[in-house]
Amino acid sequence: MEYLLKSIACLLLFLLVHRLFLQQEVLHRFNRFFLLAAVILSFLIPLNQIEISSPKPLQLGKEEFSQLGNFPVNEEYLPTEIGLSSKSEVSSNWNWSELGFGIYILVSIVFLIRFLRNFQVLRSKIRSNIHINYRGQLLVLLPEDTLPYSFLKYIFVSKEGFEREGISDAVFEHERVHVVEKHSWDLIFVELLLIPFWFHPGLYWLRHAIRLNHEFIADRSAIQRTEITDYQYELIRLAQTGTPSALVSNLNYSLTKKRIQMMTKRSKPMQVAWKFLAVIPILGLIYYGFSEKVIAQNEANQTKNSLEGVSYTLVYQSLLQNMTKAKYYSLTKFILKYPDGELVESKYDELPENLQNGLPDAPGAMEPKAPTAEQFESWKNEKEFALWLDGKVIPNSKLNEISRDEIVHYFSSFVHNNARSKRFPQNYQVQLYREEAFENSFGEYSDLRVKPLRGTVTIPVDEPKNQSFSVNTNPVSLYQKELKAYHQQLNSGVHFIDKPKTDQEELMEEFLDLGGKFFRLRVEDKKLTERPTHPFAPYIRLKKGDEFYFKLKEDLTEEERQQLPPPPPPAHEASQTQDRTTAGLLDIYRKMLLAYEFKKNELQHSLIENSPKRASFFEEFIKVQNAYLALDHEEKKQIKAPSPPSMPSRTAKGLEDC
Repeated sequence: MEYLLKSIACLLLFLLVHRLFLQQEVLHRFNRFFLLAAVILSFLIPLNQIEISSPKPLQLGKEEFSQLGNFPVNEEYLPTEIGLSSKSEVSSNWNWSELGFGIYILVSIVFLIRFLRNFQVLRSKIRSNIHINYRGQLLVLLPEDTLPYSFLKYIFVSKEGFEREGISDAVFEHERVHVVEKHSWDLIFVELLLIPFWFHPGLYWLRHAIRLNHEFIADRSAIQRTEITDYQYELIRLAQTGTPSALVSNLNYSLTKKRIQMMTKRSKPMQVAWKFLAVIPILGLIYYGFSEKVIAQNEANQTKNSLEGVSYTLVYQSLLQNMTKAKYYSLTKFILKYPDGELVESKYDELPENLQNGLPDAPGAMEPKAPTAEQFESWKNEKEFALWLDGKVIPNSKLNEISRDEIVHYFSSFVHNNARSKRFPQNYQVQLYREEAFENSFGEYSDLRVKPLRGTVTIPVDEPKNQSFSVNTNPVSLYQKELKAYHQQLNSGVHFIDKPKTDQEELMEEFLDLGGKFFRLRVEDKKLTERPTHPFAPYIRLKKGDEFYFKLKEDLTEEERQQLPPPPPPAHEASQTQDRTTAGLLDIYRKMLLAYEFKKNELQHSLIENSPKRASFFEEFIKVQNAYLALDHEEKKQIKAPSPPSMPSRTAKGLEDC
């Protein structure tokens, strides 16, 4: 068991190193062999032995040992003599072990059957369908409509689609690389390991990392044959079709923003060199940390002699300390609920002082508080009280089945109107505890006494949001805070036109986001703030061939002035105070829209109602929509607005129209 735990932890650390240092670099073929070596080494390193010297043994004199007798020791944890277990106990333990081993064998057989079935399905398709030699590769023509994929030396394509329109150069090159570089053997190797080690979390992470790296390799070769944008649109078009087996390589695997960005990424030699220098000592530490330590023989004998016949067991117990209120609520999420139903999330240190003071102090010693007979009877009124017993909801009639003497403690709280729900519409909520539950929840060694409070606390706010205590939730204040941060970032260091390309794109996206947020403000709120400064200002971006350059307006030639768009119509005179310097915003928006649609396509089957992933993706939709709103009227004619997460992804044709 210790060996397996070490092996699992070792592989997870190797994969973490790959994720943090190597995956982002264009070192795909190196990464392939690094990942394969990582899984092999993770099984070998825990078997390796490193000889170490033994530390000098600790020897206690009589006086020192006698002084330890005054140290507080918890008698509950003192060691006891261990005798032979009874026959029944041995039999019980053996039965549990046998059951666990039986479950392990059963699941392993399921994984073996799954592997053999996938292999047989592919073998059957190869034998029962037409083969053709196409540009040096074996194509298997399938009767069903399927996405092109490869396995071993075969490329599988739809017969009808191939006869109708053939196969594009980019897709063929993508699958050809999978075949030529024998990527299928990597996947078969991992799938075979999963049969006996199906419980190994690192192998599932490894499988994903290997398949993603395969796609990086194939993508890099495919974009040599076609334009990157055309290739990406083709992937979107083909992404709706699934693949039949975990053993095959398919070109739409993990079609994420990371994979799209990797298509155009270039390695920086110095950056790669620094990463290798950082990785080498980390790998050394993994090797040393997970190898078996063996004490040198001569020192081991000395240690054995010096400690022979002596055994000491000390138990140290720390005293409970009351936490500060800030520490106690450090992990708590607070939800401020306003009269109009709006919810605002906050942390403890973001709460106004009056709300912080109103929270209960960190729990100290709690004395049981039993209910009176009158209180106990009143709680049977289901219209007035919602009840919990030992942390579980109970019907009020349940009190007829238990004795009042069983309840050693209770909490009762009034529920404000805006905090009530359909399930619990009562005026009061009462928590009841019996003795065991009270000790587990509030006793001296309970989590409540020694750990910060987790979970969510809803605080009803009586005043409307725009009149409340917190200026942090005011839309204008939030906008001005983001606007100030944007201007600070824009004005720091060199001018925008001299900043690195990544910084320029980040500032352009932030400008579009702020422009959309300004557009959403109410008319009276817009008078209280200002639009974000354009990153280019006072320069204008111009294009010559495939290159962009910047010039001041007064330095433009007549030919360059012809590139400028016509001025806006008189009805928008308010916007004429800002020079027409938005050239380039459309390109940034196109990239944001493309990345959004790719991610939407990837997540479309997992965006379930009220899931955290859906909420996060909806925030991304709002950001792209803000960017669209920041464009002017003429630019909006050239592009489409982002479709909401609930709508199907655009087809490739739809994206081309954008």
